[in-house]
Amino acid sequence: MLSRYVIVWTLSPFSSLCYLSKGNVLDFMLKISQTAWLGIASVVVVFGLIGFVVYEKGASAVYGPFASCLTEKGTKMYGTWWCSNCQAQKKMFGNAFGSIIYTECSSPNQKDQLPVCQEAGVGSYPTWEFSDGSRLVGVQTFETLSQRTGCALPQGNR
Repeated sequence: MLSRYVIVWTLSPFSSLCYLSKGNVLDFMLKISQTAWLGIASVVVVFGLIGFVVYEKGASAVYGPFASCLTEKGTKMYGTWWCSNCQAQKKMFGNAFGSIIYTECSSPNQKDQLPVCQEAGVGSYPTWEFSDGSRLVGVQTFETLSQRTGCALPQGNR
């Protein structure tokens, strides 16, 4: 028999009490029904999803105008789906990245560069191209993109 200390958590409208009780771990686990465990797991998943949605909507609201301005100024990003630096750059914008002019340069098999990127002379990822034809390679800060385009930095720049 497993005999260990079990954490017992009692919640009521008047108290929140957590204490150790010497007992059988298996008996304790069996007392909590499968339905209760599913309920607890469901609550955790729902709160996690709510947090993610709130975070992404917040990022879109903060970075959306900046991303739109980059597009209006003719700024483009070339990248690949498998490039970790490209993923990091996209993540900086959150959902607002959908407003960026983005060109995928990799074939699905990851072996070939697509003709559009070959013709543009793109050799490294990510590559940012500006309306004057100049380029920057690698993950760029919002400050750098702002300086190159004249777009106002987003509030709450992270």
